[in-house]
Amino acid sequence: MLSRYDPDWVIDGQMGPNALWLAEWLSTALDLQPGMRVLDLGCGKAMTSVFWAREFDLRVYAVATGEGGSQFRRFHRIPGTHPLGWARFFA
Repeated sequence: MLSRYDPDWVIDGQMGPNALWLAEWLSTALDLQPGMRVLDLGCGKAMTSVFWAREFDLRVYAVATGEGGSQFRRFHRIPGTHPLGWARFFA
């Protein structure tokens, strides 16, 4: 599945371990059905949210917990995705 994604987009969106590889690996353990709702809390630049929506036809609701890039701001244009906004956590 991941070979269909633009390599520059994948590299620019990294915020730690390869989130798309982890999302693809996790999907093998889940019974994902089209139309299911997923909450992506702490979505960063929303790469995993885009992946879940595109590959599994899920309704993904995402919340970023810090300052993200322009990918999150463009998130609402991707079918099946629903950005909920930014959350700030105080200790």
